[in-house]
Amino acid sequence: VSVPMTNVRSTIPIGHEPAAPTVVDKEFGTFLIVSDATPIPAPGNEFYVATTGSAAGDGSLAYPWDLATAMSHPRSVAPGDTIWIHGGSYSGRLTSRLSGSAAAPIYVRAFPGEEVRLDMNQGDPKLQRTLTIEGQYTLFQGLEIYSSELASRTTLSSGSWPSDIRR
Repeated sequence: VSVPMTNVRSTIPIGHEPAAPTVVDKEFGTFLIVSDATPIPAPGNEFYVATTGSAAGDGSLAYPWDLATAMSHPRSVAPGDTIWIHGGSYSGRLTSRLSGSAAAPIYVRAFPGEEVRLDMNQGDPKLQRTLTIEGQYTLFQGLEIYSSELASRTTLSSGSWPSDIRR
């Protein structure tokens, strides 16, 4: 998937008026991928993640995992399974080691009707990654990746990654 970050006009959602900015700016450092495709039914087992979950959980609705544990590919997760992430803001570096198969990917989805946000405000993004995907055949759906840092976007430096703007 190629996500161009410069000189691209922002898509206007159906039924909405245009809102500034209308051109994506790579220095803003965010993107949104939206699909109007019908959600794929979950064929396998279902597991759950919550902001209050823990590594000691079993991934059930009553005892959900934290996000890092779910992404580490617990032994109970198999190709074709779905990991539902309950709404909330999740922060910190995250590495997904989930690996499904070509015939049965692992699905990682926002719980229906809930907003899942991955906050990349963990220091200088030049030195860290928010989400690293090391597995394969894993489909992510409904996750918002953003930075909550509200620092100034004004710089006197030129070029990419000016030293006085951290995001």
